[in-house]
Amino acid sequence: MTIEPSPMPEDAVATVAEVADALAPRRTEVSVSISDVLATRIDELRGDPALRDLLGASVEGNVETILHVLRHDLDPRGVEPPAAAVAYAERLAQRGVPVNALIRAYRVGQAHLMEWAFAEAARRLGATAASQRIVLVVMDYVDHVTQHVVAAYEAERDRTRRSRHALRVARVRDVLAGRAPTGPDDRLAVESTLGYRFSAVHLGLVVWLEPEPPDGTFAALERVALDLGTALEAAGRPLVVPWDAASVLAWLPCRDDTAPSREVVARAVARHGDAVRVACGSPTPAPTASAPRTTRPGGPATSRWRPARARRR
Repeated sequence: MTIEPSPMPEDAVATVAEVADALAPRRTEVSVSISDVLATRIDELRGDPALRDLLGASVEGNVETILHVLRHDLDPRGVEPPAAAVAYAERLAQRGVPVNALIRAYRVGQAHLMEWAFAEAARRLGATAASQRIVLVVMDYVDHVTQHVVAAYEAERDRTRRSRHALRVARVRDVLAGRAPTGPDDRLAVESTLGYRFSAVHLGLVVWLEPEPPDGTFAALERVALDLGTALEAAGRPLVVPWDAASVLAWLPCRDDTAPSREVVARAVARHGDAVRVACGSPTPAPTASAPRTTRPGGPATSRWRPARARRR
Protein backbone atom coordinates (compact mmCIF):
# COMPACT_ATOMS: atom_id res chain seq x y z
CA MET A 1 0.00 0.00 0.00
CA THR A 2 1.33 3.43 -0.96
CA ILE A 3 0.89 6.21 1.57
CA GLU A 4 0.53 9.59 -0.06
CA PRO A 5 1.76 12.63 1.89
CA SER A 6 -0.90 14.95 3.22
CA PRO A 7 -1.44 18.07 1.08
CA MET A 8 0.27 21.17 2.44
CA PRO A 9 -2.16 23.86 3.69
CA GLU A 10 -2.33 26.87 1.38
CA ASP A 11 -1.33 29.23 4.17
CA ALA A 12 1.86 27.19 4.76
CA VAL A 13 2.73 27.42 1.06
CA ALA A 14 2.15 31.17 1.22
CA THR A 15 4.35 31.48 4.32
CA VAL A 16 7.11 29.54 2.60
CA ALA A 17 6.90 31.96 -0.32
CA GLU A 18 7.21 34.88 2.10
CA VAL A 19 10.30 33.31 3.65
CA ALA A 20 11.86 32.90 0.20
CA ASP A 21 10.98 36.52 -0.68
CA ALA A 22 12.62 37.73 2.52
CA LEU A 23 15.82 35.73 1.94
CA ALA A 24 16.17 36.51 -1.77
CA PRO A 25 17.72 40.00 -1.29
CA ARG A 26 20.15 38.45 1.19
CA ARG A 27 21.16 35.48 -0.94
CA THR A 28 24.75 36.72 -1.24
CA GLU A 29 25.04 37.02 2.53
CA VAL A 30 23.48 33.57 2.97
CA SER A 31 25.77 32.08 0.32
CA VAL A 32 28.94 33.55 1.84
CA SER A 33 27.90 32.23 5.23
CA ILE A 34 27.35 28.74 3.85
CA SER A 35 30.63 28.81 1.90
CA ASP A 36 32.54 29.78 5.04
CA VAL A 37 30.94 26.93 6.98
CA LEU A 38 31.82 24.44 4.25
CA ALA A 39 35.44 25.59 4.05
CA THR A 40 35.73 25.39 7.83
CA ARG A 41 34.16 21.98 8.31
CA ILE A 42 35.40 20.13 5.20
CA ASP A 43 39.19 20.05 5.01
CA GLU A 44 39.35 19.15 1.31
CA LEU A 45 37.52 22.36 0.34
CA ARG A 46 40.00 24.74 1.95
CA GLY A 47 43.04 26.49 0.64
CA ASP A 48 43.02 27.03 -3.10
CA PRO A 49 41.56 30.52 -3.80
CA ALA A 50 40.36 29.45 -7.26
CA LEU A 51 38.45 26.52 -5.77
CA ARG A 52 37.01 28.80 -3.09
CA ASP A 53 35.70 31.13 -5.80
CA LEU A 54 34.08 28.21 -7.61
CA LEU A 55 32.64 26.96 -4.32
CA GLY A 56 31.10 30.37 -3.70
CA ALA A 57 29.56 30.44 -7.18
CA SER A 58 28.19 26.92 -6.73
CA VAL A 59 26.65 27.73 -3.35
CA GLU A 60 25.09 30.95 -4.61
CA GLY A 61 23.65 29.18 -7.65
CA ASN A 62 22.08 26.53 -5.45
CA VAL A 63 20.74 29.05 -2.95
CA GLU A 64 19.17 31.13 -5.71
CA THR A 65 17.57 28.05 -7.29
CA ILE A 66 16.19 26.76 -3.98
CA LEU A 67 14.69 30.14 -3.12
CA HIS A 68 13.10 30.26 -6.57
CA VAL A 69 11.59 26.79 -6.02
CA LEU A 70 10.26 27.78 -2.58
CA ARG A 71 8.85 31.09 -3.77
CA HIS A 72 6.91 29.59 -6.69
CA ASP A 73 6.04 26.22 -5.10
CA LEU A 74 7.85 24.30 -7.85
CA ASP A 75 8.75 20.62 -7.96
CA PRO A 76 12.38 20.55 -6.74
CA ARG A 77 13.07 17.48 -8.89
CA GLY A 78 12.05 19.30 -12.03
CA VAL A 79 14.79 21.96 -12.00
CA GLU A 80 18.19 21.78 -13.67
CA PRO A 81 21.27 21.93 -11.42
CA PRO A 82 23.00 25.33 -11.59
CA ALA A 83 25.80 25.42 -14.15
CA ALA A 84 28.20 26.67 -11.47
CA ALA A 85 27.41 23.63 -9.31
CA VAL A 86 28.21 21.26 -12.17
CA ALA A 87 31.41 23.17 -12.99
CA TYR A 88 32.52 23.00 -9.36
CA ALA A 89 31.94 19.23 -9.21
CA GLU A 90 34.00 18.78 -12.37
CA ARG A 91 36.83 20.90 -11.00
CA LEU A 92 36.92 18.85 -7.79
CA ALA A 93 37.26 15.73 -9.93
CA GLN A 94 40.12 17.31 -11.87
CA ARG A 95 41.91 18.13 -8.63
CA GLY A 96 41.40 14.64 -7.22
CA VAL A 97 39.26 15.82 -4.30
CA PRO A 98 37.28 12.82 -2.97
CA VAL A 99 33.65 12.71 -4.05
CA ASN A 100 32.67 12.30 -0.40
CA ALA A 101 33.74 15.92 0.18
CA LEU A 102 31.30 17.04 -2.51
CA ILE A 103 28.44 15.03 -1.01
CA ARG A 104 29.20 16.32 2.49
CA ALA A 105 29.18 19.87 1.16
CA TYR A 106 25.57 19.46 0.05
CA ARG A 107 24.50 17.92 3.36
CA VAL A 108 26.22 20.57 5.45
CA GLY A 109 25.03 23.36 3.17
CA GLN A 110 21.47 22.02 3.34
CA ALA A 111 21.48 22.17 7.14
CA HIS A 112 22.89 25.70 7.24
CA LEU A 113 20.43 27.02 4.65
CA MET A 114 17.53 25.58 6.63
CA GLU A 115 18.77 27.41 9.74
CA TRP A 116 18.43 30.69 7.85
CA ALA A 117 14.98 29.70 6.58
CA PHE A 118 13.77 28.56 10.01
CA ALA A 119 14.87 31.83 11.58
CA GLU A 120 12.88 33.75 8.97
CA ALA A 121 9.85 31.46 9.27
CA ALA A 122 9.80 31.89 13.05
CA ARG A 123 8.84 35.53 12.56
CA ARG A 124 5.57 34.52 10.92
CA LEU A 125 2.34 32.74 11.78
CA GLY A 126 2.25 29.09 10.80
CA ALA A 127 5.99 28.71 11.29
CA THR A 128 5.78 25.00 12.11
CA ALA A 129 3.95 23.99 8.93
CA ALA A 130 6.12 26.29 6.83
CA SER A 131 9.29 24.83 8.32
CA GLN A 132 8.09 21.32 7.56
CA ARG A 133 7.48 22.36 3.97
CA ILE A 134 10.94 23.93 3.71
CA VAL A 135 12.56 20.74 5.02
CA LEU A 136 10.78 18.56 2.46
CA VAL A 137 11.54 20.85 -0.46
CA VAL A 138 15.19 21.44 0.42
CA MET A 139 15.87 17.74 1.07
CA ASP A 140 14.24 16.79 -2.24
CA TYR A 141 16.26 19.45 -4.06
CA VAL A 142 19.56 18.40 -2.51
CA ASP A 143 18.90 14.73 -3.24
CA HIS A 144 18.02 15.58 -6.86
CA VAL A 145 20.97 17.91 -7.49
CA THR A 146 23.47 15.70 -5.67
CA GLN A 147 22.71 12.87 -8.09
CA HIS A 148 23.45 15.17 -11.04
CA VAL A 149 26.65 16.71 -9.68
CA VAL A 150 28.02 13.35 -8.56
CA ALA A 151 27.37 12.00 -12.06
CA ALA A 152 29.18 15.03 -13.50
CA TYR A 153 32.05 14.47 -11.03
CA GLU A 154 32.40 10.81 -11.98
CA ALA A 155 32.30 11.52 -15.71
CA GLU A 156 34.98 14.20 -15.37
CA ARG A 157 37.08 12.00 -13.08
CA ASP A 158 37.03 9.22 -15.68
CA ARG A 159 37.86 11.64 -18.50
CA THR A 160 40.73 13.11 -16.48
CA ARG A 161 42.09 9.68 -15.68
CA ARG A 162 41.99 8.68 -19.35
CA SER A 163 43.80 11.88 -20.26
CA ARG A 164 46.46 11.33 -17.59
CA HIS A 165 46.88 7.70 -18.62
CA ALA A 166 47.33 8.76 -22.23
CA LEU A 167 49.97 11.31 -21.27
CA ARG A 168 51.82 8.84 -19.06
CA VAL A 169 51.74 6.15 -21.75
CA ALA A 170 53.13 8.63 -24.28
CA ARG A 171 55.99 9.56 -21.95
CA VAL A 172 56.75 5.90 -21.22
CA ARG A 173 56.86 5.19 -24.96
CA ASP A 174 59.31 8.10 -25.36
CA VAL A 175 61.51 6.69 -22.60
CA LEU A 176 61.43 3.16 -24.02
CA ALA A 177 62.29 4.51 -27.47
CA GLY A 178 65.21 6.54 -26.10
CA ARG A 179 63.59 9.88 -27.01
CA ALA A 180 63.40 10.98 -23.37
CA PRO A 181 64.67 12.18 -21.07
CA THR A 182 67.11 14.34 -23.02
CA GLY A 183 68.91 15.75 -20.00
CA PRO A 184 68.66 16.44 -16.27
CA ASP A 185 65.90 19.04 -16.61
CA ASP A 186 63.85 16.85 -18.93
CA ARG A 187 64.41 13.92 -16.58
CA LEU A 188 62.79 15.89 -13.76
CA ALA A 189 59.88 16.77 -16.04
CA VAL A 190 59.41 13.13 -17.07
CA GLU A 191 59.56 11.99 -13.44
CA SER A 192 56.93 14.58 -12.55
CA THR A 193 54.61 13.42 -15.34
CA LEU A 194 55.02 9.77 -14.41
CA GLY A 195 54.97 10.30 -10.65
CA TYR A 196 57.97 8.02 -10.45
CA ARG A 197 61.65 8.63 -9.70
CA PHE A 198 64.32 7.00 -11.82
CA SER A 199 66.05 5.40 -8.85
CA ALA A 200 69.30 3.46 -9.03
CA VAL A 201 67.73 0.01 -9.50
CA HIS A 202 64.40 -1.05 -11.01
CA LEU A 203 62.54 -4.27 -11.62
CA GLY A 204 60.52 -4.29 -14.83
CA LEU A 205 57.27 -6.25 -15.07
CA VAL A 206 54.55 -6.91 -17.59
CA VAL A 207 51.20 -8.09 -16.28
CA TRP A 208 48.55 -9.44 -18.64
CA LEU A 209 45.62 -11.82 -18.94
CA GLU A 210 45.22 -15.00 -20.96
CA PRO A 211 42.86 -15.24 -22.67
CA GLU A 212 42.40 -11.54 -23.35
CA PRO A 213 39.15 -10.19 -21.85
CA PRO A 214 36.57 -8.37 -23.98
CA ASP A 215 36.72 -5.24 -21.82
CA GLY A 216 39.50 -3.08 -20.40
CA THR A 217 41.03 -4.38 -17.19
CA PHE A 218 43.56 -1.73 -16.23
CA ALA A 219 42.33 -1.34 -12.64
CA ALA A 220 42.51 -5.09 -11.97
CA LEU A 221 45.97 -5.44 -13.50
CA GLU A 222 47.17 -2.36 -11.63
CA ARG A 223 46.13 -4.05 -8.38
CA VAL A 224 48.23 -7.08 -9.35
CA ALA A 225 51.26 -4.86 -9.97
CA LEU A 226 50.77 -2.97 -6.70
CA ASP A 227 50.37 -6.25 -4.85
CA LEU A 228 53.62 -7.48 -6.38
CA GLY A 229 55.31 -4.29 -5.23
CA THR A 230 54.16 -4.99 -1.68
CA ALA A 231 55.11 -8.68 -1.82
CA LEU A 232 58.59 -7.88 -3.17
CA GLU A 233 59.07 -5.03 -0.67
CA ALA A 234 59.61 -2.36 -3.31
CA ALA A 235 61.32 0.83 -2.20
CA GLY A 236 58.35 2.92 -3.32
CA ARG A 237 55.09 2.90 -5.24
CA PRO A 238 55.42 1.14 -8.60
CA LEU A 239 54.88 2.93 -11.88
CA VAL A 240 52.02 1.19 -13.71
CA VAL A 241 50.78 2.20 -17.15
CA PRO A 242 48.34 0.52 -19.54
CA TRP A 243 49.91 -0.89 -22.70
CA ASP A 244 46.90 -2.38 -24.43
CA ALA A 245 43.44 -3.69 -23.50
CA ALA A 246 44.82 -6.70 -21.66
CA SER A 247 48.25 -5.74 -20.31
CA VAL A 248 50.14 -3.20 -18.24
CA LEU A 249 53.79 -2.29 -17.91
CA ALA A 250 55.16 -1.78 -14.42
CA TRP A 251 58.41 -0.73 -12.81
CA LEU A 252 59.26 -1.35 -9.17
CA PRO A 253 61.95 0.71 -7.44
CA CYS A 254 64.27 -1.78 -5.73
CA ARG A 255 66.35 -1.47 -2.57
CA ASP A 256 69.19 -3.48 -4.14
CA ASP A 257 69.90 -5.77 -7.08
CA THR A 258 68.72 -8.98 -5.37
CA ALA A 259 66.76 -11.14 -7.82
CA PRO A 260 63.03 -11.44 -7.00
CA SER A 261 61.88 -14.70 -5.46
CA ARG A 262 59.95 -16.76 -7.99
CA GLU A 263 57.92 -18.27 -5.14
CA VAL A 264 56.94 -14.83 -3.77
CA VAL A 265 55.92 -13.66 -7.25
CA ALA A 266 53.91 -16.84 -7.86
CA ARG A 267 52.04 -16.53 -4.55
CA ALA A 268 51.18 -12.90 -5.18
CA VAL A 269 49.97 -13.63 -8.71
CA ALA A 270 47.94 -16.67 -7.60
CA ARG A 271 45.79 -14.43 -5.39
CA HIS A 272 44.42 -12.75 -8.51
CA GLY A 273 43.26 -15.81 -10.44
CA ASP A 274 44.45 -18.28 -13.03
CA ALA A 275 44.19 -15.87 -15.97
CA VAL A 276 46.89 -13.50 -14.69
CA ARG A 277 50.36 -13.75 -16.21
CA VAL A 278 53.51 -11.89 -15.23
CA ALA A 279 56.84 -11.49 -17.01
CA CYS A 280 59.70 -10.01 -15.03
CA GLY A 281 63.42 -9.62 -15.28
CA SER A 282 66.20 -8.96 -12.82
CA PRO A 283 66.74 -5.72 -10.91
CA THR A 284 68.92 -3.60 -13.17
CA PRO A 285 70.61 -0.22 -12.69
CA ALA A 286 68.86 2.45 -14.72
CA PRO A 287 70.96 4.50 -17.14
CA THR A 288 71.59 8.06 -16.01
CA ALA A 289 69.19 9.50 -18.58
CA SER A 290 66.75 6.67 -19.08
CA ALA A 291 64.63 4.03 -17.41
CA PRO A 292 64.79 0.25 -17.68
CA ARG A 293 62.76 -1.51 -20.35
CA THR A 294 60.73 -4.67 -20.24
CA THR A 295 58.13 -6.41 -22.36
CA ARG A 296 55.63 -9.20 -22.39
CA PRO A 297 56.64 -11.98 -24.78
CA GLY A 298 55.74 -10.85 -28.27
CA GLY A 299 55.10 -7.33 -26.99
CA PRO A 300 55.96 -3.95 -28.45
CA ALA A 301 59.34 -3.19 -26.90
CA THR A 302 62.77 -4.79 -26.97
CA SER A 303 63.36 -6.62 -23.70
CA ARG A 304 66.39 -5.88 -21.59
CA TRP A 305 65.79 -9.04 -19.58
CA ARG A 306 64.72 -12.50 -20.41
CA PRO A 307 61.02 -12.63 -19.42
CA ALA A 308 59.86 -15.36 -17.08
CA ARG A 309 56.22 -16.31 -16.49
CA ALA A 310 55.25 -16.69 -12.87
CA ARG A 311 53.36 -19.95 -12.43
CA ARG A 312 51.38 -21.31 -9.54
CA ARG A 313 53.23 -23.98 -7.65
